[in-house]
Amino acid sequence: MKRKVNRSKRAKIGSHGFKVHKNTKVYIGKATMSKSAVDEKLVSLVRNLWNSNESTKKMRKHIKYISIKNLSSSKRAGSWNLEKQKVEIVQVHYRPDLNWYEGTFIHEVEGHAFWDFSRKWRRQEIVKFNELANKMPPVNNYCKKYEKKWKEINDESWDSNAKEVHPSMTRYANEQHSAICEVVRNVGEKNILIGDKDLKKLVSAWHELHY
Repeated sequence: MKRKVNRSKRAKIGSHGFKVHKNTKVYIGKATMSKSAVDEKLVSLVRNLWNSNESTKKMRKHIKYISIKNLSSSKRAGSWNLEKQKVEIVQVHYRPDLNWYEGTFIHEVEGHAFWDFSRKWRRQEIVKFNELANKMPPVNNYCKKYEKKWKEINDESWDSNAKEVHPSMTRYANEQHSAICEVVRNVGEKNILIGDKDLKKLVSAWHELHY
C-alpha cells in the first residue's frame, strides 16, 4: 500500500507572500505619523530568504512569528526570541544595506534559531559543534569582543523546557555558530580572525550539524 501524504501540514503561501505553517504570524511595519513603512526591498529580501533558504525551510514549523519593522532608535537590526519563537528584523536606517541584512537574517534564523532547536532535534551534533567551538579562538571581532563574558553564560539554562543543561551550551558557542553560518553563506561579518585550519574544522562540524 502507498503511504498517504498529509499535505495539510505543509507550509503554504500566506500573509505578505511568506510560505508559513498554520498559526504562524507575519507582521510588516506600516507607515505612521512618526515613521515610514518598512522598505519594500528589505521585505522582499527577507521573504525570499525565508521561502528559499534550505536551512530556513527546516525551521518553518518551529518559528511562530516573523516581524519586520522600522525603528531607527533600535540598537539591534535583528533578534531571535526562543520563548516567543519569534524572529525580528529591524530597519534602523532610511535606506537599509540589503547585503548587511542578508547577514542579519542568516545570523538570527539559520544561526540562533537553528542552534536552539538543534538542542532537541540534533543534540549529539550540536554538542559536538559546541565543544569544538568553545575551544576555538573567536571567528570574528564580534565573538572576540564578548568572548570572556559569553563563555560564562549557558544559554540552555534560560530554557524552561530543557530537560538537562549541557555545559557546552555557552553563549560563546551559540555566537560562534552564527558566525560560521555567515562564513558558509558568505554574508555578514567579513573580518575573519580565526586561522584557516581551525575555520575548516568548524565549517566541517557545521555541515555535519546542518546535514
